[in-house]
Amino acid sequence: MLELTRQGQADVITIRRPEARNALRIADKARLIELLKEADESDSRAIILTGEGDKAYCAGTDVKEMSTFTVADGLGMLTVERDVCDVMIGLDKPIISALNGTAAGAGCVMVYCSDIAIAAEHALIGQPEVKHGAPAGLHVALLPRVVGLARARTMLYTAEFLTAHEAKEIGLISEVVAADRLMDRAFELVERIAALPEQAIRLQKRAIEAYIREPVDAAINSTLYMVATAFQSDVPKQVIGQWVRTRGSSAA
Repeated sequence: MLELTRQGQADVITIRRPEARNALRIADKARLIELLKEADESDSRAIILTGEGDKAYCAGTDVKEMSTFTVADGLGMLTVERDVCDVMIGLDKPIISALNGTAAGAGCVMVYCSDIAIAAEHALIGQPEVKHGAPAGLHVALLPRVVGLARARTMLYTAEFLTAHEAKEIGLISEVVAADRLMDRAFELVERIAALPEQAIRLQKRAIEAYIREPVDAAINSTLYMVATAFQSDVPKQVIGQWVRTRGSSAA
């Protein structure tokens, strides 16, 4: 079960399967796509993705369901998982993953498909797929970009989990907080984002998406266009003009 709620400037999507460590079945992944799109179309400024309880953010794909898979079932599951990641990367709004516990397999992939990831101190993060006899795939291609090829190989070949602090050290998450501060910190980040021009945040996310999906030269060209289109509106003039009037300086 997944639940979408509105709290302040944020749409919060919570995975509510604590009895299964918030693992996702195929139907759950399809539902997650629906909720992400619904949240992106609301007037909120950011999306928070988290899990119920204090054991797991998301333990990945439901291994009980996966144990009966045929090749066709596996292909269907991976196709939906790819769509989850593509939607997360392609939405206009920033997604903040708040890791209330373990993020494993597909759950780990969701972490580095998010825009910002913060974790409770007890959270563990890893890609244990090889333990189940199959490799990690799909958006795992992003992992070397995030943590470097050497560390990505170690994570994928050994199936070892990182502590939250280890994950922060290698850039897999941005911040570690006390468990009782996790959601407060997520909402603080939302408020910081909400205080900035919506147009700029939306275009900034599209620029980052370009660097994820395109070769560097093409991404640079894409972002040049995105910056230029920002000036089709009066927002930059208004914001910059206010800055100059209040500070009496042209410095950023």
